[in-house]
Amino acid sequence: QLTWWPLARDTTYYSISLLVLAIFVGVVGEGEVVWWEALILFAMYFGYVGVMAMNERLYKLITGNELNNDDEEVLKETPTVVSFRYPT
Repeated sequence: QLTWWPLARDTTYYSISLLVLAIFVGVVGEGEVVWWEALILFAMYFGYVGVMAMNERLYKLITGNELNNDDEEVLKETPTVVSFRYPT
């Protein structure tokens, strides 16, 4: 089940990225993106990768709660060996 967290996290980062792009195209570059602006936008992509890497810590910092990862519970309940029987 989806929660509010992925939507809020991704929408916030996407909005910041669009704002930076709008500033570069509309104010700084007057209709074009130069190499150093593209480099900053590229670095922002790696910033997003960093946000995703620190997702659980960021969630705890903002909400004060642990991120409930139901996938880990499912993995604990699932047997580690799966066998298939073929009709003979």
